[in-house]
Amino acid sequence: MALEDEIVEALARVGYEIERRLTEPGVALLAVLLIWVFWPTPLDAIVATCLIALAYYRHTRKKEPPPPSNHWLTALGVVLVAWGLYSLAGEYINVPWEVGLILAGIILIILGTGGGRSGKKRGD
Repeated sequence: MALEDEIVEALARVGYEIERRLTEPGVALLAVLLIWVFWPTPLDAIVATCLIALAYYRHTRKKEPPPPSNHWLTALGVVLVAWGLYSLAGEYINVPWEVGLILAGIILIILGTGGGRSGKKRGD
């Protein structure tokens, strides 16, 4: 067997054992918490969290998860873009977190009051 095949096989065995352990609810939750605490970047933590959730879902439900809807993908994309823009602005401009909280509140108020515009006026 070639060296690269042995390496892939060894990694697959380790991955199998990790997946087998992550099917227990307490271990899966602990793994997600540790990833979010110690992982260097949020994107890596999101990917790892999704993989842990997939392993747990496959074991407990004994089936594949349904494909994601466009609404969830869009919402996740908006959250990631907003988070990235805020982090980027925070990197170059020292913005206190309270400002972000105020801006998020204003955006939610605007979306909440104007989000129901489907040709109807309020109160009708």
